[in-house]
Amino acid sequence: MHTLDTKQKLQELIELLKDTDSHIEIKSDIARGGMGQVSLANDSSISRDIALKVLHDDLQQDDTMCLQFVEEARITGLLEHSNIVPVHTVGINDEDKIYFTMKYVDGDSLLSVIEEMAVENEDYLSYYTQFMMLSIFHKVCDAISFAHSKGIVHRDIKPENIMIGDYGEVLVMDWGLAKFTDKEEYLSLKERISVTMTDTIDGIVKGSPAYMSPEQARGEVEEYDYRSDIFLLGATLYHMITLKTPYYDKDG
Repeated sequence: MHTLDTKQKLQELIELLKDTDSHIEIKSDIARGGMGQVSLANDSSISRDIALKVLHDDLQQDDTMCLQFVEEARITGLLEHSNIVPVHTVGINDEDKIYFTMKYVDGDSLLSVIEEMAVENEDYLSYYTQFMMLSIFHKVCDAISFAHSKGIVHRDIKPENIMIGDYGEVLVMDWGLAKFTDKEEYLSLKERISVTMTDTIDGIVKGSPAYMSPEQARGEVEEYDYRSDIFLLGATLYHMITLKTPYYDKDG
């Protein structure tokens, strides 16, 4: 049952965000995550390609998830850094669905780079030297350090959420689990039951099992702070160097 305060906040957001998206044309799907669908779109008002994220249909009626989705956009919007994906706009489209737009990154995820290296793709092995991988990791650390300076923790740092652009850009993506360290935890009303080791669990336990810190795995949400993000950075570095995740499931 939702509190009156939550419903009031959501109604205020709806009035604030209600706008036309007629200048945005969706071109193709890019990815599907736990909270929303990401598509490649074109913003004709400024003639550029953008990424558009729409909250899943089954979550559109969930007041808490709607607020959490908007919070993702707002938190990311606060983090103006060269290694954090920039958010452009938040709105509600003609179908009354909440969405936000962000920079479209043309390139590979760090996870796909690691996977190509693991199968000994010579092109990737010759380009992504250990020096190059450490340079990428350094930029990721810069992004997370900046977020921490703003009192924000990411909580889902992993290669899948790091994009490498065609011109060497390194961007930390997917701030859907991010939160302010001094703000009350938003808890999902739904717990995802079936996940793989690299999927994100959203519910009492939040994070990705292949990388998560001990306090995350135990569901100790109040214990999560900057040090937990540092653990995730270490787990990511381990995957980058060894080409294997720190933790394995029974099929790993």
